[in-house]
Formats: sequence, C-alpha cells, structure tokens
Amino acid sequence: MLYYHGFLFEEIGKPVSLPLKIFMNVEKLADEVKTTISPSFQRKLWLNFFTSRNYVSHWWKEVVYMQYRNSLIHTNVGCADVIYQKTTDIQAVLAGEVIIFRLQFLHEGCWYGVNVFNNRRLVRYAEFEKTLQAIIDGKPDPDEKKQIIRLE
Repeated sequence: MLYYHGFLFEEIGKPVSLPLKIFMNVEKLADEVKTTISPSFQRKLWLNFFTSRNYVSHWWKEVVYMQYRNSLIHTNVGCADVIYQKTTDIQAVLAGEVIIFRLQFLHEGCWYGVNVFNNRRLVRYAEFEKTLQAIIDGKPDPDEKKQIIRLE
C-alpha cells in the first residue's frame, strides 16, 4: 500500500530523519486499520452490495459521511455542501452559493444583507454574483451599529 525509498538517502550512522519517522507512523496506523476496522467494513459493504441498488452512494452517505464526520464538525468550514457542488472558480459565485444557505455576507467587518427572492422567485446565482462582486469591489463604509468587533 505504501512504498517509500527515503531510507536510501539516509546517511549511515546518523539518526533516522523526521520524514522516515512520520512514514513509519503512517505505515503502523495503516496496518492497524487493516487488521482491526477493515474486515468489518468489508463485510458490511458486501451485505450492502447485495441488498441495495445504489450501494456506493448509500455507503458513502451513511458510513463515511454520517458516522465519521467528527473532523468536519470541528473545522471552520461553514457550508461543506458547496464544496461538492463546485462548478466555477469565481469567488463571487461560490459566495452566492453559500448565501443561499446562510443568507448573510461578511466583508471587511461589515455584514451585508442580500435579497434571496426577487418578485417571488429565488434569485439566480448570476444575480448573486453581480451583487457580491459589487460588494467586493466597493469600499465598505460601516455605520457604528453594524460594525463588528475585530480581534487583531
């Protein structure tokens, strides 16, 4: 599974370098997973394969995402769903997708309210892009009531 040639570049008689120690630790952890957790996962996957029509997405959602999302909860990612729907590299469009879920936008210490509906229809991503690009390009002038406290 893991294949490393770094030991070929180690000096004879010197202590093992840090990258080799890290590799050995990762190799030990991989062997531990291989002997403890993976056999039960393999059995569950085979059972799910025989009982479900779309076992891959079902397996990913139920086991990997729902049960092992602890690291996702403790990160600073606010809207992880947007990551999986990435269709562009334009930051204003991505921020528009986040606003659909969060309905607020923070830029240089100012909170901006962005309309979600326009004449009883949901605002399109292109309209969000134009609005957010205007906010990003503009110079914010926050009044005292809407300014937030920054810890610098």
